Amino acid sequence: MKVVVQKGLIRSGKIKTICEGLKKRILIIADDKVLSYAHLVTQEMNIPILTLKAQERLKTRKTKEKLENAMLTLRYDKETLLIGIGGGITTDICGFIAATYYRGIDFMLVPTTLLAMIDSAIGGKNGVNTLFGKNLIGTFYQPLYVFVDQEVLVTLPEKEKQNGMAEMMKYGLLFDEDILKMSLEKAIKRAIEIKMKIVEEDFRDVGKRQLLNFGHTIGHAVEKASNYKISHGQAIYFGMLVESFISYKLKFLSKTDFLKITALLPKKNKLRKITKENILEALKYDKKRKNNKVHCVLLKKIAKPLVVNAQYSHEIDEKIVQSALDEMLV
Repeated sequence: MKVVVQKGLIRSGKIKTICEGLKKRILIIADDKVLSYAHLVTQEMNIPILTLKAQERLKTRKTKEKLENAMLTLRYDKETLLIGIGGGITTDICGFIAATYYRGIDFMLVPTTLLAMIDSAIGGKNGVNTLFGKNLIGTFYQPLYVFVDQEVLVTLPEKEKQNGMAEMMKYGLLFDEDILKMSLEKAIKRAIEIKMKIVEEDFRDVGKRQLLNFGHTIGHAVEKASNYKISHGQAIYFGMLVESFISYKLKFLSKTDFLKITALLPKKNKLRKITKENILEALKYDKKRKNNKVHCVLLKKIAKPLVVNAQYSHEIDEKIVQSALDEMLV
């Protein structure tokens, strides 16, 4: 996988040049809200564009099947180059399709949200949601290229910016506190650099890559419990707050660092009537569970995750989880 980061990249024609060099039949799948970018990417190449509505509740096997049926109807085969254009939902579905269509076709991604640029599109994790939880069915399958054009962020809605900033905060709290002080363009490059290095070391998510789940055990449960009405960013901010509190209660994280983290993260807010019981029920189906126990990534201090005997996530007693939720949901 090669990541190209360049402001104005989509308008430059560079993507067209790379595509033509691969000499494959091309298809675009794009979020219906970013069709203007899809048309810029085609650069008069007469490429069919399939669209999808990028909503978490529609990130399903049914949506994947509908798109695959459209591809089969258009007689796309093994020599297909699929280009996915959109945010994390789009890149996840496109990666999953690419991994399974004709048992694997080449694909590229053009992320159009901050979240997708620094996280979803990087690293080859693809999947869909089910009634039981988020991203429970999917694949590990790398794109040939990821094209990151910061220019598209100018039109990004504030809600989507916050989704991305939650992931940016994650990189800062886990690995590099300075990332929280950088300009957005520099922070994007640094976050991609961190993610790429970790993926190179642990592509299949059996070791160090698990650290990137910080805030996501609780966060994904919150998303599921709300039927995805709560945004990814809001859920992950809350997840990082809860998992930082657990780190503090278990005496790994100092009170000073915990209070610093609470000052950095958005203030506690009511999660639209989401209860502790709702979250605990959703946690039963978390894909990161081991031996039917909740596992979380914990912090030793800011920019230093807790690693014990090469274990990057840690079993947490449910009573501790309940106590943390009681405290943070107030």
